[in-house]
Amino acid sequence: RQSSNARATSNSNLINPTTIAECRSIRAPMTIACGEATTLSDRRTSEVLRGAVEGAHYETIAGAGHMSPLSHPGEVAGLILRHLSRVGA
Repeated sequence: RQSSNARATSNSNLINPTTIAECRSIRAPMTIACGEATTLSDRRTSEVLRGAVEGAHYETIAGAGHMSPLSHPGEVAGLILRHLSRVGA
C-alpha cells in the first residue's frame, strides 16, 4: 500500500508540464542524482530524464532518499565537484 507522501509525490510528477520532447532538447551538460532510497516514482522520473537528455550522467547516492542535499551533503558536494570537473568548469 502506497503511503500518502509517496502518493503526493507521484501526483506531483504526473502534473509536471515539462514534456519528454523538451527534455530531449536540453544540450547543457547534466548530472542527475538519485538517492538509493528515493521513492520508486521519483527514481523512475530521474531514469526517464536520464534517457531523454543526451549525454546525461547519472549517479546514485548510497543510503540517501529524496532529500540527499540535506541528509548527505558531503556526497552531494562531491557529485557537484565531479560534474564540474567532467564539464571543464
